[in-house]
Amino acid sequence: YGSNPPPSAVLSTPTPTIVEAGGVNNGTAGIATGSITLTPADADSMSSFSAQALVADGWISSDGDLTFARNGVYGSAIFTLATGELNYSLDDALQLTQELGDGATVTETFTIYLLDEQGLPGSTDAVFTIQGSNDTPSITASAASTELLEASGDRNTSSGIATSTINIGMEDLESTPSFDATWLLDNGWSTSDGGLTYALAGGYGTATLTLAPGELVYLLDTVAVRPAAL
Repeated sequence: YGSNPPPSAVLSTPTPTIVEAGGVNNGTAGIATGSITLTPADADSMSSFSAQALVADGWISSDGDLTFARNGVYGSAIFTLATGELNYSLDDALQLTQELGDGATVTETFTIYLLDEQGLPGSTDAVFTIQGSNDTPSITASAASTELLEASGDRNTSSGIATSTINIGMEDLESTPSFDATWLLDNGWSTSDGGLTYALAGGYGTATLTLAPGELVYLLDTVAVRPAAL
């Protein structure tokens, strides 16, 4: 007597490869959706998709078993029972998605369940490939540590507040961001200590940026013409 092999499904090629959105606030569009069509295949009997097994594995239906939904690691999938179509949607807002590096490749796997005419169960894994993109790092600045106050009185004998500090923070979920020294030099900043600090003269004083802690210190020039004219 021959044995009854478990049913499985033939998978179409995933269309297309999923690509994470990138750039500033995900402003550079990626490819957020893809699909795979599964066709039941059984060498010795008819087979069909098993709604009961899908539910037991965590799939959820809200339309009387017409479609089933499930969350993945980077997005979610919807499976249509009648057509065997599995649609995937990437969630670019998820932190794990944002952490994907530029060109990095990961996969999402969803298991689809079947039954043959004799009640023998089987399953097939459908795999989507996701490619990461480069996200622009974000930068934050604290409030100034204090409000600057010009010195006053005869020959500036009444002292003011000449210095104030702003702390600058950077975040990039997929890599370690750093200040762009080339941009600083191209835009008028100068360094005299091998790139540890950068200075830029303003209209009323001078700003000094220390790269390592991200500290920007402003020094008001109380003898400059402009402050004296305030």
